[in-house]
Amino acid sequence: MDALAWIVDVPALQARLAEALRFQPQVEVVAAPVSAALTVVCKGRSSSTRAEFGVDFERTPYAQHAIATRLHCAHPHGQVARQWFLPHGILAFLPLDGPLGHSVAGVWSVAQELVAPLLALAPEAFAHHPSS
Repeated sequence: MDALAWIVDVPALQARLAEALRFQPQVEVVAAPVSAALTVVCKGRSSSTRAEFGVDFERTPYAQHAIATRLHCAHPHGQVARQWFLPHGILAFLPLDGPLGHSVAGVWSVAQELVAPLLALAPEAFAHHPSS
């Protein structure tokens, strides 16, 4: 397959969706609940809109927690996501800002008991931690 997944910045996604909706006469953007055959709420888990519309969701907890940051790379990432499967979790660099971008989201998925000790480290110690 060409891609397993796509990762995009929220503002870029919102702009593309708004543009696409201009050409969809059967889709109506509403600010308050209305009766409809299909309602889509594109908001986060703490969405007041979702609660107002009565949209429920299920949550599946995982044993991992994410330590996330945004990093600036010396070279363009070329829209390539990279993952390393380490003994203590998965480290991912997820490209942002287009194919010539230098910005990546760094996400390190680790066991819950490792999060507090890792976050307590000084930046230099964190960067050189044996698990990273």
